[in-house]
Amino acid sequence: PQFGPPRTLERGLSDYDIRHRLSLNYFFTPPVGGGQRWMRALLAGWRLGGITSYRSGSPSTLTVNVRTPGYLFSAGRPNLLPGFSNSPTTGVTAGCDGVAAGRKLGTPDLHYDPCAFGRPLPGTIGNLGRNTVIMPGRAIVDLSLAKAVQVREGMKLEFRAEGFNIFNQARFGQPNGTIGSATFGQITSADDGRVVHLGFKYIF
Repeated sequence: PQFGPPRTLERGLSDYDIRHRLSLNYFFTPPVGGGQRWMRALLAGWRLGGITSYRSGSPSTLTVNVRTPGYLFSAGRPNLLPGFSNSPTTGVTAGCDGVAAGRKLGTPDLHYDPCAFGRPLPGTIGNLGRNTVIMPGRAIVDLSLAKAVQVREGMKLEFRAEGFNIFNQARFGQPNGTIGSATFGQITSADDGRVVHLGFKYIF
């Protein structure tokens, strides 16, 4: 029997290894120049701002819900079966016990292929490395729209509308990564959808 994990299985990506990250912050104030007076009054004081961000997924370590030497106080690693990628999140599954063939991978119902992994033999640890499976990425757009109206000298009334996740994009949680669980490979949680705040501010 093995009494400790080989060091090579502990080599892997950092928990914070996010390969791609993009964040754009922007503001736009409509130009107010010539033209009719009512048009200048309509456009004056408005400001559009936003944050657009995207990041690729972070790595995760799959576990198997059995006790093995060297992992006495935590779940151990599964075995990666021959012929499979250690991050099987694209394409379709070939099927196995409890999983129908042809199901698409990379979806909330089946983020990665459960058929790629198996339980280690008693007294052994699995051969799957650390942080091999890449979790879903995220993209989000937040926007704000504000207008300031001059009430009198030194005093302004500001109206503001803020929309978080303005396009109501699905932001899923992490897939279940424990072999033996009924929801292994599935995403069962998600962040809030679109949220809109309205506010008034009196500045003096």
